[in-house]
Amino acid sequence: MEKKYIIGCIIIIGVVIGINRIINYKHSDNNNKHNTSYIIIGLDEAKSKYDEGEYIFIDARSEIFYYNGHIKGSKNISINSIDNFINKKEILINRGIIVYCNGSECSSSYLIANELVKRGFQKIEVFYGGWNDWVKAGYPIETIK
Repeated sequence: MEKKYIIGCIIIIGVVIGINRIINYKHSDNNNKHNTSYIIIGLDEAKSKYDEGEYIFIDARSEIFYYNGHIKGSKNISINSIDNFINKKEILINRGIIVYCNGSECSSSYLIANELVKRGFQKIEVFYGGWNDWVKAGYPIETIK
């Protein structure tokens, strides 16, 4: 009985530490001369920055999902199309960028954020709750027909 209790406590502590790391995760690459980091933000902060209008929102989901609905004003950039957007100067290197995908189960936003960081972009944030949280909150969306 005592062994099961200790193992259960260890598991709970591990889960709490894991969740804390996800929420407060900050990725940085100290081998690069740029301040190459991105932070993870939640719904409230994403909405606040959306309302400010100073940030570019990037939808990292596939085109079909983007066409069916995305955060109003966001741009659709996949890992395969990132060069096209950077070459067209659609993303300004000194503007804040918030990358999102479907939500916590989606890793595309982290892939795009990492790639932008590697290319010298400095104000990168990943919206952890992504599309799913945004829609549930009833915030502005649009579709492409």
